[in-house]
Amino acid sequence: MTSLETTQQMKISLSERARVVAGSLAAVGLVISGFILFGLDFVINTSAMTVALYAAVSIVVETTEKSKKLLSVLVVSALFLLLSELAFSFLQQFASLCVSLFVLLVLTKYALMKDHDSGWFGALCGVILSLFFLLAVELILIIGRLFLT
Repeated sequence: MTSLETTQQMKISLSERARVVAGSLAAVGLVISGFILFGLDFVINTSAMTVALYAAVSIVVETTEKSKKLLSVLVVSALFLLLSELAFSFLQQFASLCVSLFVLLVLTKYALMKDHDSGWFGALCGVILSLFFLLAVELILIIGRLFLT
């Protein structure tokens, strides 16, 4: 390797590190602001949504960058939950449900599947699959809460 190639690789690794740090700060900021606004239920729902969306997107789109994708999924799920809570606060239930699902579809398409050629149909499949996984995770959490109280 020449010195020019190693310098370019160092620049690439520094820019990737900067993106990971910025994404981490964004995720922490979203979770903290959601916790301040909506309480501990927001953190629990964000964790459940992150697990469900990560599993669904991993099935629909295979990628090797696990840590970067998990951070993106955390940001998407926190942002989705904040926006859906705000929509349910100001709109009627059916309209806010439609807006929330559309926001989740757009966030999944552009934030999680942007480099893949699965398109809108792949994003829709990922969203539907994540909703099924979310239902399973929430049922496990409900059963756990019943036995703990």
